[in-house]
Amino acid sequence: KKMPPKKKKESEKPVIDEKFSQVDISTSDPRTVVLLLDSPELSITCKACEALRKHAEKSEQNCNELKELGAIPRLVRLLASPDQPARAYAVLCMGAMVEATSVRRVLLKTACIPPLLEALKPEEELVTLERASYTIAKLAEEYSFKIELQKQSAHKPLLQLLQSPDPDVQRNSLKALGLLLEHYQCRPEVKEAGGIPALVPLLVSEYPLIQELTLKSLCSCMHDASCRSAFRKCDGLTQL
Repeated sequence: KKMPPKKKKESEKPVIDEKFSQVDISTSDPRTVVLLLDSPELSITCKACEALRKHAEKSEQNCNELKELGAIPRLVRLLASPDQPARAYAVLCMGAMVEATSVRRVLLKTACIPPLLEALKPEEELVTLERASYTIAKLAEEYSFKIELQKQSAHKPLLQLLQSPDPDVQRNSLKALGLLLEHYQCRPEVKEAGGIPALVPLLVSEYPLIQELTLKSLCSCMHDASCRSAFRKCDGLTQL
């Protein structure tokens, strides 16, 4: 008898890994790094921010270069990211770039102030608070920014930061407040927010620069009658 024909075995399909293979990217072109700010991966955007920060800190020319490459709107978007690390790294990078006047002019056309003020919350890390307060102090040097900061009650989070244990955060907050108080409409608002009792203790700070910046802010406040009254109630003359 003939052997019955054997059934052909169904060919087994090979298992294919459809996941995208990891790519290790190494680049020295800032254009590529700026584009990486658009990445949906948190680790990539954080590394890109850090690389751009280091590049910006080298010179104002580098800041202008990053501005021309479109870094500013991308960083402003990251400032409002739901991911805290992305916000923190974006603040650090912005703090480096804001040194350039041309960068501040471009920022005028963006909605950067609300997320920067959000970054002043006391629960943020000290390095974030220091850079965010520094950035706001630099922006307040521009008259248009000063008016916008006043409209958005920037003095309130800045006054809160006067209680920070970090002297750099105190210094930056005082610088920003001093610039805002140059505008007469801000003085009664600072008084209403409890600004005078917050400022007076810093007159006896162990840091001479903080004493000096506090005096500058209080001098501006003294042009307002309600501020003078609040100063007397705080026993400000004794502190002086």
